[in-house]
Amino acid sequence: MKKFMSLPILIVIGVAFCLGGCSDDDDDDTLYDLRILNSKIEFFYNAARDTGLTVDLDQRRLDHQSPGSCLKEQRIIRKLRTVAPHFLKMNQGPDRARGSNDSEGYNHVYTYPNGHLYWGNATAYDNGDNSVLGTATQTLDSDHFPTGGTWYLANGNLDYTFNVSYYKNLYMKDTQVNYDEDGLKYNEYTYSRDENGKDTAYTSWYKYTYGSGNSYEFQYKYRSWMQNNALRNCYMPREYEYDYYWVNGELQYAWEGTFDANGYPVSAKYDYNGDGTYEYHYSYQVVEDANGNIESFLCYNSDSDDLYYKYMYTYDAEGLISTEKYYYQGDELMFSNTYTWHRNPVAGPSGDRVMIDTTWSDGDYDQNVLQWTETMYSHDYYYNDTLEYRETATLEKVAL
Repeated sequence: MKKFMSLPILIVIGVAFCLGGCSDDDDDDTLYDLRILNSKIEFFYNAARDTGLTVDLDQRRLDHQSPGSCLKEQRIIRKLRTVAPHFLKMNQGPDRARGSNDSEGYNHVYTYPNGHLYWGNATAYDNGDNSVLGTATQTLDSDHFPTGGTWYLANGNLDYTFNVSYYKNLYMKDTQVNYDEDGLKYNEYTYSRDENGKDTAYTSWYKYTYGSGNSYEFQYKYRSWMQNNALRNCYMPREYEYDYYWVNGELQYAWEGTFDANGYPVSAKYDYNGDGTYEYHYSYQVVEDANGNIESFLCYNSDSDDLYYKYMYTYDAEGLISTEKYYYQGDELMFSNTYTWHRNPVAGPSGDRVMIDTTWSDGDYDQNVLQWTETMYSHDYYYNDTLEYRETATLEKVAL
């Protein structure tokens, strides 16, 4: 079953080139933003590391139990899943050979030529031979915001449908629900945002059948808690409020956390094998600097009082996160992140971008190269010197 990424999904996964603070343009009160005319997404699989979702499930379980034991593998695989969960869903099946490059493009036609960001019709095509892979229609309300849509396969058969809602004052997505060709819901996610459009929480439910015929189901919610140190619609540090995983309806693990009035994590408990007993318990400590920014974030094993891991942060002159270092068991540096913030070229209302480059303790590194203007967007992701993901788009400036 082939699934295509509609533009609403692309917006959620970080390719909505809209973004970052509402400001005047050309010395008037007109608000502008950027919309996608056509785009391309390419994956260049590394067979030595890309071992598929089955491994990711185990890594995700281990990540709760022992964050330092598998961070690199878990982070890289989850990064691909986060970048394009729908893309990976359609390419993880047994009918798709592993180790090959995958590339798809999207063209968008806008029902209303001016004053809105959202397409009415779209075409997905193979970047290799330019053959059509699917087509889509999207319904817009009287304010020109999407309410839902349908993707069709190239042969005209129904692929999937979706319903969607928006925070219209923020030009940001609220909730999306996806249904397969049989009308069964397989994915639903919701963003919670503050009055400035910064993420405060994200909930997701996902269910699919893998090649073995087994049913896999995820349900989780994470909460973000450094809104003062991040730009609009950008990633910031987060922790799970809950995280559950089932196979064929049988619980495999459960994670539950608590937070204080400031939104900071307080405690967590973890049922490693889904038997109803929480084998692991954690407590958190947040240390602020003189400016009220988080200097360190520490996690303790509540059963032994041992320091489990800690994060250390530095900030730039604007108070945005500059560096983030992760230490396992207190003093073993596992990785260091460098944050590079990118504002929307036209100061549009629906978000900015942040690129996070990672240097690992063994010398390996993740690198992101971003170019963003009023007419184009390009994002390359490298693992060491190997290109693994590329996203490009042609953009158009519109007055809202």
